Formats: sequence, structure tokens, C-alpha cells
Amino acid sequence: MAIAMFARHQQWVSAEQLEADLAALFPGAGVHAEETGLSGHITTSHQVLGRFFFVHEARAIQQGDTRSVYEFLHATFGEHLVARAVVNELARLVEDRAYYARRRAPLPENSDFLFYAFTSFAALAGRAAIVESAAELLAVKAADARERAAYRSLLVDMFREAPYPRPFPKRDYQPFKATITHRLAAYTANLVTLLVLIADEIDLSELFPDSGPPWLPWRELVGTWRSLPGDDWYGLLDTVRMRHLGHWGEDETPRALLCREQRTPVNVGECVGFELRVNASGRLEITNPYRLTVPYPNETSRMLRSVSLLMQGWSARLVLMVGPYLEHGGSTIGTWAMEEAVYSDPDEEEAEDAHLPIPVSWMPSSDILELRLGPCGVPETAASRLFRYQRILEWSLSRGFVLGRHEWAALRQAGEELAAIQDATTDPVFREVYQNLRVIIEAHLHRVEKVMPKRKLLEPVLETLRPHLNDPSVIDRVLDLATS
Repeated sequence: MAIAMFARHQQWVSAEQLEADLAALFPGAGVHAEETGLSGHITTSHQVLGRFFFVHEARAIQQGDTRSVYEFLHATFGEHLVARAVVNELARLVEDRAYYARRRAPLPENSDFLFYAFTSFAALAGRAAIVESAAELLAVKAADARERAAYRSLLVDMFREAPYPRPFPKRDYQPFKATITHRLAAYTANLVTLLVLIADEIDLSELFPDSGPPWLPWRELVGTWRSLPGDDWYGLLDTVRMRHLGHWGEDETPRALLCREQRTPVNVGECVGFELRVNASGRLEITNPYRLTVPYPNETSRMLRSVSLLMQGWSARLVLMVGPYLEHGGSTIGTWAMEEAVYSDPDEEEAEDAHLPIPVSWMPSSDILELRLGPCGVPETAASRLFRYQRILEWSLSRGFVLGRHEWAALRQAGEELAAIQDATTDPVFREVYQNLRVIIEAHLHRVEKVMPKRKLLEPVLETLRPHLNDPSVIDRVLDLATS
């Protein structure tokens, strides 16, 4: 029942679905009346579930027939059963392999039928509880180094054989009509998931020993993983991490290692380093990505881990290009900020809906780059730039009145901009911009309660603002926060 739900990405299963699954996977699971000499008929699904106390059955009568749907009273119990079924089948395969090896006999054809059926429709990583249960069960099954080596060897061999046609089974399991590509994606993703649970790390060359550069077949395969349902793909990102090492120095040996995700800060170089030496040679004079890290639980981290696993060259190249921003401007290059803004239509000022609140999504990193790289001192962009300053600095309110890297970058640019337009205040446009920008900055500094940049970085920026503020003492207050 747990496998039936897991394979279908459901939290429930109908009696008809369960009956079909039992017939395909465990044809001898039920006892039929004719085998006992008794009359009547109880379906296999009802016989099996009648002995189980953690299942809820919902019944309905449709056109005179009673239809049943089953679900676990606690979803995590079903997830534990999925993990147990998969790990038990894997353990049986390890034992069978050792048994037939001792007798120098080949394994029976389709001996992995159940394991393949369990693991080729959905990713185990799609549900975190399955991964945790599987890790605990494997820790018991493979308690010493010799046992772990046996599990690892089997999983690696199964992975190497996965892309090739399988022997035609005597019986087949089809919980839904899945494409060959989908089943290959789910199956190989699950083999890698189990590998990172059993081994500390796996070198990509171990999985593709005879294919030349291992990243070529890896890209081809992992691209199919991205086509899995969203929960499965993002679950994989939270379970498996790819580390690209040895790409910075000319004399280093490049390696790509798979390991279990530990939810630690993400090293940028380990995610995009594979692109460093593509069309480049000699000493690299760019921001060293191996010196940069981003916090684990944010959108930038997920984007980087996705690029690393998929080995997307142009995406990695773009990350290398914004290395200075990651180092100095902040680690949220891919984060959306959400807010409601009031839309004003100057042609309909008298209408009831002239001022409508509408949802707005924007990126702080985009605003920072626009302020830094866009032209200042141009009347056509003055209002837009003022709006961006205000939006970035007010954004800190939603994060606990913090002066962080984004605010630091905005204040740095504001200091330069105030100095640039101070002499142009005879122009009414720039006089208004100058006055309003001073008010926005001063209001922000008065509300700051926490400072992230170190004082040696913050002080030069704030000192450029001091001559322009009505209350310069607010600079000293913020610097005291940086000191403390």
C-alpha cells in the first residue's frame, strides 16, 4: 500500500489500484475461496489490510458497487514503510550477489524486479521522511566498512547498467503509464540517493569509468532528473550535493564528488568551478569563487546547487561574472522581494479605482546593479533612481531594521550621487532629488537596529554621507552599533 501511494505521488490509493499492484508485485499475497473449499469472496487488498491497524478506509457506493479508498492514519508511517521496502530489497540483492558469487554462478534474470519496480516511478528524495528512514535503516544493515563496500559496489554496478535495456520481465508493474525516460530518471536518481546515504562521497568518474570525461554522460542523465515532478527534483537538491574541486589552479586535478547534503553554507566555487577552465587558460584574474560562500537556506543557495548538479555551463559563467557582487553586495542574487504598491493612473484621478493596490515583485540585486551601473545626474532617470533607493532601504524593515550588504551598497552609491548632484541643485529636478534622498537616508539610519558589515567597511561609506545630513549624529549612532 505504501509503495502504491509513493509510486503514484498520492497520499491515498483506491482498492482497484491496490488490487492491481498486489497482483503484479505479490501475486500470492491473498487466499482465494476456491483454494480453501469455502464460498464467498474477499479481495486480496481487503485480506492484506484487514490485518493492519494503521489504515483508514473510506467507502462510497457508486451505481450499486462499493468502492474503497485507503490512506495511512499518519503519512510518515507510510513513508517509513516505503524506505523499509526499498532497503530490504536492496539488502536481499546484496545477499543474493554474495551467495551466487561464492558459487561462481550468475544471478537469476530479473532478480531485481521488485527493487526496480519500487524505485523507477518516483524519487525517494521527494519526501524527506523517506530519506531519513532509509539512512537509519542502512546504518543498521551496513554497520561496518565491509558491508558498506558491498552495498556501494552493487549500487554503482546497477547505476552503470541502468541506461541499457533490461531483460523483459515475466510480469510487469505499471501503477501509471510512465515513459522510459521518466523511469530511468527516477531509478537513477534513487540509486544516487542510496549511494550518498551509504558512502561518504562518490567520484563521478567511478560512475562513468569508460566514457571519457564523466560530465558528458552525467549531463545527459541528470537532465532527465529535472523533468521529474517538482517535489522530486527539489527533494534531490536537498539530498544530494555535487562538489566541483580542483579547477582554480593550473596544476590541480579536477574532481567532481557526489555527497549527501549536510545543509551547510554553500561554496560558490564548488558549484560553478567546472566552468572556470572552459575556453580559459593560464592564471585566472577574476574573483576566486572558491573564496565565496552563501548561506544554505536561501534562493541563491538552491540556484547554485542546481547549477552544480546539472552542470549548466552558461549559468555557471553568469555566476562567475557576478562574483564581485556575491563578495561585496550580498548573497541574494536570485531572491524576489514581494510587496503591495499603489498604482496611480494620472488620466483617471477622479475614478474610484484610480489608486489600486497591486502585488509587485522585484529583486534587490537588480536595483543595486541599476543604481550602480545606470546613469545618475540625468533628469529622465532621477525619479526612478530615488524610488529604487527608497525601496531598498525600506526593505530592511521587513528583516528587522537591519543594515546589511544591500543597504551598504545602496548607501555607498547614494553618497557618491549626493556629491555629484549637490552642485546641480539650481535645477529644480535635482534640488528635489537631493532633498528627498537626504530624507530617505536619514530616516533609514535612524531606524537601524542591527548592522551587518564590519566598521572598517561601513565607516568610509557613512562619512561620505555626513556632510549631506541634517542630523549628522545619526552616523555616530550607527557606527556605535557596528562597533558593538
